[in-house]
Amino acid sequence: MKRIIIVICAGLSAGACVTADDPAKGGFLGGVGGLSSGAYDRRVQERQQTLDNEKDRNLSLQRTREDLRRQEAALAAERAELTTKMNNLDQDLKRLGDRLGSAQQSRRLAPEASAKMQTELDQIKRSNDLIKRDEFAATEEKRKRLDELAKRKAELEQTLSQALLR
Repeated sequence: MKRIIIVICAGLSAGACVTADDPAKGGFLGGVGGLSSGAYDRRVQERQQTLDNEKDRNLSLQRTREDLRRQEAALAAERAELTTKMNNLDQDLKRLGDRLGSAQQSRRLAPEASAKMQTELDQIKRSNDLIKRDEFAATEEKRKRLDELAKRKAELEQTLSQALLR
């Protein structure tokens, strides 16, 4: 009987030596051991560090999101500006076409010059339409192409004005 009691006490004392850092798994003796060894404090510190890291990550993601929203707003404003430029160019080209048509009807232009100007006007219109439909071109690329078309339109207007003065 004494042997059984000694074996049971030895088993209990050996079981009390094995403790877990998790208070839910360590039992009473594990809890006492965890408190005295500082294991629970380390566990709390690790969890606090993890929480702090996640808060930092969350703050970084929020800043990134705000940066992306600002970029999106800026891009939308650029697109709106380009759309306005394209529409203004359309209106200018229509007026130029009306002016050229009027000059052709009144025969104030030589047929060869008239045909050349009409071809240039048609090419500018087609190019503007292509820019409008191009959904994949970068904003800066569209801006450059529109600036080039505006220059060509101005040159055509000047050519027409000079031809009408003769």
